[in-house]
Amino acid sequence: MRAFRALYAAMPPAMLATLWLFGFTKLEMAANLGWVFFGVWAALFAAFLLLGRFFRQVGSFKFAVIDLALCLIAAFALLGLRRLLVVPAAVLREGLCLPHAPFAWINAALALFLLLGLALLRLCPVKGVGDPNRSETPRGLRPQKEVS
Repeated sequence: MRAFRALYAAMPPAMLATLWLFGFTKLEMAANLGWVFFGVWAALFAAFLLLGRFFRQVGSFKFAVIDLALCLIAAFALLGLRRLLVVPAAVLREGLCLPHAPFAWINAALALFLLLGLALLRLCPVKGVGDPNRSETPRGLRPQKEVS
């Protein structure tokens, strides 16, 4: 589950970075931004997987909601609503080498991934995050007993 949490947390910022790169016409024409998206997603996945070992909040539901909301707001500010409905699907379609796939199908798959991922994160909470009865000790360390 830790790997899925990191994979899910890395997807919105990877798409946002790719949408930002989409604004550079020369870069967009010279490189396959879909592959750039998957490369950035893989790099962020590795970073979030490592960060998740030290910060449990990285894979939590709250982190995912804030991450998704901030990335959607930034993408909306970057592209506007009309282009936001087309450009992410175009980037994914290009990266998956599916030139004839309709945008509606790709948008539906993207929305399904985001919504089912949020539901899965909600149903499987991170151990120790938001639990007031659990002490926040690092793995492998036991709390010291008080000596009287």
